Amino acid sequence: MPIVTGFEGEFYKGQIFHSKQAAQVAIKHHALQHNFQYGVVESSPSIWKVRCLKHKDDNCPWMVRFGCRDVVSEWTVRKAKFVHSCSSMTQPTDHVILMSTLYLSP
Repeated sequence: MPIVTGFEGEFYKGQIFHSKQAAQVAIKHHALQHNFQYGVVESSPSIWKVRCLKHKDDNCPWMVRFGCRDVVSEWTVRKAKFVHSCSSMTQPTDHVILMSTLYLSP
């Protein structure tokens, strides 16, 4: 399976990123493209899980869980629910901050 270097499109189970930072940038880019906000649910040296912020109010199931093997620093999509069921996806007010983080990160 190819390792993702630049991210365009959708996530899928088994997708591999070369680092945790690459997975984070891909999530940020995806959220900007699809106009939704997400929050980090779990973060550790081997797991990173994000979820739509509307999961409590609108029961939106969208989430992605990445895992990292100890031997290599590749991060793989382990679990995911890729469909949003939000009643409305409004334009977040922090896109400027998100964009600066996305494009100015080292």
